Amino acid sequence: MSKYLLSTEAQNSLIKIQIYSTKNFGNVKTKQYLTDIRKRMKALAENPSRGIIRADLKVGYHSDFIGSHTIY
Repeated sequence: MSKYLLSTEAQNSLIKIQIYSTKNFGNVKTKQYLTDIRKRMKALAENPSRGIIRADLKVGYHSDFIGSHTIY
């Protein structure tokens, strides 16, 4: 099982996503969306090259999309 560490900025982004989503979509959809984000982060930790190569940011970086958000 691969592990990942979220930066402070990423943790703050998840909090903002939760606040916005709860306000606009309700608790049930927010919980599912955050679960989906966490599952995607776990999948990326297990297979980092799964995402889109983002050499424009830094060599070795990848990104992936979930909903309207990007995971790096």
